[in-house]
Amino acid sequence: MTPFNENTSVVPGSERPASLLEVTGLAVENLSKHAILSDVNFDIRKGEIFGLLGESSAGKTTLAKAILGALSGTLKIRAGRILFEGKELSLYSPKKMEILWGKEMSYLPQNAGASLNPVFRLKTQIGEVARTKSPRKDEQEEMVSRALRQVYLPDDRKFLRQYPFQLSGGQQQRFLIAELLVANPKLLIADEPTSAVDVSIQQEIITLLKDIRRKCGMSILFITHDLAVLRQIADRSGILFDGKIVEIQKTEELISEPRHDYTRELVELSKRLSL
Repeated sequence: MTPFNENTSVVPGSERPASLLEVTGLAVENLSKHAILSDVNFDIRKGEIFGLLGESSAGKTTLAKAILGALSGTLKIRAGRILFEGKELSLYSPKKMEILWGKEMSYLPQNAGASLNPVFRLKTQIGEVARTKSPRKDEQEEMVSRALRQVYLPDDRKFLRQYPFQLSGGQQQRFLIAELLVANPKLLIADEPTSAVDVSIQQEIITLLKDIRRKCGMSILFITHDLAVLRQIADRSGILFDGKIVEIQKTEELISEPRHDYTRELVELSKRLSL
């Protein structure tokens, strides 16, 4: 895979890069048939960082879980299609989705600490990921070592013998990213990864994700409620409002020339907060 640019994986007969993920007409409802998402349409191109901005109740996490086939029992997809590399994910069994989730897609949550098993040492947790990629112990160790170095964590035995609670919040987030690097998915869904950390760690995470995209060509769906963060990381962005994507543009154009009233409100609010 190569990083996103205007010439990456161009569709024959088109100037647009090929899509890794395509979501068309997606609608999700709860058991009371109340719409959580309605007619959601967007695509993520190969090697692209696509930003998704919305308020806390807009449906961002629901959209992420719909893509991953991980909706709770109280929610269901009512309509629409989710294509990953041209394959319809709704046709996949839960077991096949689990395999796809582990090898082709990965999820980076807001709270890294809650995603790490508190009773297992770091070596055990990242080692399990490495074993899914290679049966050879020397290759597993090299993958782990390389991933830890990429996120600026020690790759020695002393560090790996620690438990998650012994790490700072920033270290936990970086360790989780290291696990994702070992898994080497084609698509990473990063769900508000910068919202629960201080500004210095926020910048650290943004830099790491941009670096991963540059080196690995990984596509990233970056979910946030922060327009300033979005501006720093996303190539294109979509605005999710009341369960619908109301606007998609290149991020800089979306901020400088917003088309939808809601986007204009967000941009103006962001400007006032930055004063």
